[in-house]
Amino acid sequence: MNCPACKAMMSVGVTDLVFRRERSVIVIENVPALVCVQCGESSVESKIAQIAFDMAQKEIAKGVSLEFCNFKVA
Repeated sequence: MNCPACKAMMSVGVTDLVFRRERSVIVIENVPALVCVQCGESSVESKIAQIAFDMAQKEIAKGVSLEFCNFKVA
C-alpha cells in the first residue's frame, strides 16, 4: 500500500492513537498500523480502531482526565 500523504511505501508497524472527550485525554500506545517509511503517516484497520476506541471509552467512563494505555486485544 502507498501512503495517502506522500505516496511512499508503507510497512507494518505501530502508532499511538489519542482520544479526547470533554476533559479526558486517552492515549492508546502501540496500536498495530501501516506506517509510511518516508513521512510517518499511519493507517489503522477499522477493526483495530474499534478495539482502541472501546478501550478509550472504558477509561473515559472511569472519569480519568489523562490516561496512557497499551493496546491489547481483549
